Amino acid sequence: MSNHFLLGVPGRLNQIRDNLATLLNRLNQARADRLDANITSRQADWGATQTHRDRLDTNIGSRASQGAVNTLLNRLSQARADNLDRAANRSQAWERSSPGSYTLTVPQGVTAIVVTAVAGGGGGGAGARDGSNNTNHGGEGGGSGYAVARRAYAVTAGQSLDIQVGAGGAGAVIYDGDSTLARSGGDGGNTTIAGLLVLPGGVGGGADANIYSSDPTEPGPGGAGYLRGGGLGYGSAGHGEDLPLSAPFGERHNGGTPAGDGGTTTRSLGAGGAASLLAKGGDGAAESYVSDSVTAQSGTKGAGGGGVGGGNLSTGTSIRAGDGGDGYVLIEWVS
Repeated sequence: MSNHFLLGVPGRLNQIRDNLATLLNRLNQARADRLDANITSRQADWGATQTHRDRLDTNIGSRASQGAVNTLLNRLSQARADNLDRAANRSQAWERSSPGSYTLTVPQGVTAIVVTAVAGGGGGGAGARDGSNNTNHGGEGGGSGYAVARRAYAVTAGQSLDIQVGAGGAGAVIYDGDSTLARSGGDGGNTTIAGLLVLPGGVGGGADANIYSSDPTEPGPGGAGYLRGGGLGYGSAGHGEDLPLSAPFGERHNGGTPAGDGGTTTRSLGAGGAASLLAKGGDGAAESYVSDSVTAQSGTKGAGGGGVGGGNLSTGTSIRAGDGGDGYVLIEWVS
């Protein structure tokens, strides 16, 4: 049921109530007139004065009409509240974007749910500085969490649904004291609805791939997942994988963009994180002989975090790859 329909329900119910109230007033007035005529003829038999008759007629007509109208208005108000409650129940949705465990009890009258969900994205990797040849290796982008869009499941009223929203994987961090130690990003957590759905999290981006090595197996392809994070080639870093044009929701989310030029001066590359079904991938970042810390962009709603390239870190500085985006669950009622 559309929101536009629901928003129009109160107005239509108020109009019906007003029309019925007008009709009831007319009917009750006619009834009161007949009652007045009967009472007037009987008053003549016991000698009531005209003043007494008028007061009696007015009170009887007013009370008869108002009592019926009040009864009808009360019934209409209750019917309006019942209809709005049923409409709200049909259009209700349960939504969570924070990782953790939840329990949802299916309301009365609900026979199916429609689920849109995504698992946690993988964190980006952080490349190291190779002290032996003074080169800086790259960090891969994290993969995005697996996802479903508007998938229907049969349920029963009163059923308890145990739901787990997966956390995004942590982006790798390297401090100035250990700049020669590359680190991979953490994997994203699974998003599950017990008995109905299991969505694996995205894989964290790798690191310490020697982007100047002649070994074709050493550069990585980026973290795997629903879509893959950007990888590392010889002297280059990749763009995170984009959401296909055929994906649902009519909106295309792009993978994160890489950073660094891979030249003889910079030699530091951070690949982009993968897009998720619901969000853009995190952009990569690069570090090279500077005194400031550098942080790659994190993903959101299951997207992969951007990778970060290693560098010659100054005291007290660090490089941080982007975190993977936390998972997300939207459940809509169907009655």
